Amino acid sequence: MQLPQTALLAIRGPSPIPYFDDGTGWFPAFDQLGEEISWSSPQASTGVQNTRKLLKSPGSGIGWPPGQIFLLGFAQGGTIALDLALWGDLDAPGPGPAPILCGGVISIAGGLFDAASCVRASLPVERRQLWALVTKDDSIDASVGLGTRQLSRLKSLLEDHVQVEVISGKQGISMPNSHIFQFLGAHLALRNLKLEAMSDVVQIN
Repeated sequence: MQLPQTALLAIRGPSPIPYFDDGTGWFPAFDQLGEEISWSSPQASTGVQNTRKLLKSPGSGIGWPPGQIFLLGFAQGGTIALDLALWGDLDAPGPGPAPILCGGVISIAGGLFDAASCVRASLPVERRQLWALVTKDDSIDASVGLGTRQLSRLKSLLEDHVQVEVISGKQGISMPNSHIFQFLGAHLALRNLKLEAMSDVVQIN
């Protein structure tokens, strides 16, 4: 992506895909016979919750500031990115999981896994810096993408706390690069290196 002052961490999904030796997903989508697994099945729900446990603190082991981490995912990865942003903090006090602390989330052609364990209805006030870019892909069935009900649910969860941009009318599963770069350009925390290099500028902490 060639983003300035930005490091990229690509994470491999933990869920093997049957008959694909190198293929993995973020939660089970096919059984051992190659049949599709419904999102409403306990197997899919358990897979999502297991992934939450693995990724509940992205960047914590490498010293990245949480507020400057952006989650980006495509299809299943987009679903997990949204899921983590909304319900990824499993250790938060209170009833049920809470949002993780991150700078933003980009979900490309992903759905919203609205599991029964997701009981919190809004983001804490101190985490309102979260920004979201969500795309809806017309080529994806509503049962695994952002259908009308899921989109309404997402907006009700995020309304005053994040910016949700829905890109509709896009045919075929593809990456809307211009929208991604515009979103990151507006929200990435970038230092002004040219200004910092000036001899008469002194940093005050």
